[in-house]
Amino acid sequence: MCGKSAETREIVFTNHLNAEHEITYDGIEPHGHYCIPIIAEENLLGVLNIYVEANHVREASTEGFLKNVVDTLAVVIERKMTEEKLEKMAHNDNLTGLPNRTLFADRLNQAQALAQRHKEAFAVMFLDLDHFKEVNDTLGHDMGDVLLRQAASRLMSCVRKTDTVARMGGDEFTVILTETKELGSVELVAENILKSMLDPFELGGETCNVGCSIGIALYPEHGEDSETLLKHADSAMYHAKRERNSYCFFNSSLK
Repeated sequence: MCGKSAETREIVFTNHLNAEHEITYDGIEPHGHYCIPIIAEENLLGVLNIYVEANHVREASTEGFLKNVVDTLAVVIERKMTEEKLEKMAHNDNLTGLPNRTLFADRLNQAQALAQRHKEAFAVMFLDLDHFKEVNDTLGHDMGDVLLRQAASRLMSCVRKTDTVARMGGDEFTVILTETKELGSVELVAENILKSMLDPFELGGETCNVGCSIGIALYPEHGEDSETLLKHADSAMYHAKRERNSYCFFNSSLK
């Protein structure tokens, strides 16, 4: 019945259990329903389902009250949705949907605090796409945006749900790999990312090969605070950029 109310955008009423009850169970008590669509500016936000006693008599006054209830709910829901949208805009990159620089900094601080508390290690990666400027210059910024979205998706597929992938701006991305007990696991992720970025990108009928360069800093070996780790990962990335399509761990000689 909720589906019918959503489809018709009208109040649906029944005073007993009938064939429209798709889900029943042993011992279900007799009852009726008011199903009232929650609508704001012609947008369906949900359906309010109210149980009433069996053989309840449908009343216009009750429906009027319930309409006032859903009107209030619509305002509350819309306000919450607006708040969530603004929150996402403040902390997520508009183009890729990834965490932006602000949210990344917060995630990095959290990772550092947890690692310090539990005596664990984690890794920070700084990535820069190779040949991205050439794509923008030859195919235009629209296709460059398509490439960035595809690159973001490929990066997400290379890490775990507990890790963080962020876009810092332009063609620069960062990754936080949590709980990295073995160096080999970090190297494996880096190799998977390089392999993923080497696969051709399909951009408006054109095929492009890009690749990326990755700098890596390890906590606590390469820094015990967020700022130092990110700076050292950035330095290692610029060293990797000399060869292109490679990764490099930070070391003191790169300062």
